[in-house]
Amino acid sequence: MVGAAFGLAAIIATSASAFIWIKWLGVAYLAWIGLQLMVSKDDGRKVEATSPGGSFRLFRQGFVTSMANPFAVVFFGALFPQFIDPALPVLPQLLILGTTYIVVDGIILLLWGWFGIRAAGALKNRSFALVNRVCGGLMIAAAALLASKDFEPQR
Repeated sequence: MVGAAFGLAAIIATSASAFIWIKWLGVAYLAWIGLQLMVSKDDGRKVEATSPGGSFRLFRQGFVTSMANPFAVVFFGALFPQFIDPALPVLPQLLILGTTYIVVDGIILLLWGWFGIRAAGALKNRSFALVNRVCGGLMIAAAALLASKDFEPQR
């Protein structure tokens, strides 16, 4: 959101080379996460949020994954201008939009987290190798979808 607010979205929208670099870094990172999951021997006991560093590790992984997504910058760059009145000070409007997004997204993510904890409890005695392979495959599929997206700068 901050990048979009300060013009990174405009740079990406007009510079095909900047977008392509960010896009391919995101593709590589998603593919790397997918491969890591697919080859891991993890049985699910090491990545519990209650383990030392577990919560921070999960937060860091989610943060880096989100930051590597160039479409998030384009999303905010396309979303925010529709709700900003150029006749009024821009910074307070951006703060309201950003805060609103964070609160709504935070509630949704908390609900997903709650669901994930419930699902993890149900899967405790099942094969985490299968879950890792499926999730790894989904990450690689997301990388492939990101790689297949075309981009044309605005003229």
